[in-house]
Amino acid sequence: MSTQEIVTSVVLSDSALWALESLSRQRYGKIAPILNWSISQELVKANFIKLPIHSGKTGNISVTAQGIAFLRTRVPVRSASPGRSEDGAAH
Repeated sequence: MSTQEIVTSVVLSDSALWALESLSRQRYGKIAPILNWSISQELVKANFIKLPIHSGKTGNISVTAQGIAFLRTRVPVRSASPGRSEDGAAH
């Protein structure tokens, strides 16, 4: 099974997906969002993030190449506000 097949076959919870997307954004010196244990374990088991050896350093969480590939294969989901379409036009 290729890496691409593995990446596209992974199913993440909404919370884990949000966390992965948040971690993948450049933060320019800001610390990474704090993940609860179950979300971090879900992402580690999927091999999408690496946790630091010393668990007290949450800023060192990094997204793996598989995590980046997973995000690239997803269709971007935009949350449109009520009364507006995804392109921002009012209805």
